[in-house]
Amino acid sequence: MNFLPIDEQIKIKKRYKEKFFLFLASVLFFASLINLILVFPSYVFLKIKNNDLKKEYEVLRSDSIFLKSEKMNSSLNDLDKNIKFLKTGGEDTVDFSKILNEIIKLKNSKVSLASISFEKDKIVLLGNAKTREALLIFIQNLKENTVFKSVDSPASNLLRKENVDFTITISLKLNNV
Repeated sequence: MNFLPIDEQIKIKKRYKEKFFLFLASVLFFASLINLILVFPSYVFLKIKNNDLKKEYEVLRSDSIFLKSEKMNSSLNDLDKNIKFLKTGGEDTVDFSKILNEIIKLKNSKVSLASISFEKDKIVLLGNAKTREALLIFIQNLKENTVFKSVDSPASNLLRKENVDFTITISLKLNNV
């Protein structure tokens, strides 16, 4: 039983709430202050350590061994890319082993190849034929093959009748290879 008037009871409850919230705010303030005091030395230590590590990293980065290592790593990455490209092949890649097999199959015993140069979609053959007829048969066989788009042989290949040095340029059909 409370004998205080209702207005006084409300004032007392209001003061109680004010004191409670003031006490709570004081506790939070002092807890934050203590936390700040305890964490600040660690922060300063870590900041100094971080600066030291940055300086050490810069020294190591400027070291010639690191630079050589970085160049080697870059070269290895380039080689890795090239190997992956060669393994998978791009859209316009050619299986040169199949093309070489085709050329060798079409070549007769009187024709010898001295050089084969590959470009993206062209092959240049340099060689020698014992006779003009053997060279003409070889050229005709190349033209009839479906793997090749076109076969170009200059007229100078046919000037000699025997021991004919020749140059043949073959354009490839990339999607058939």
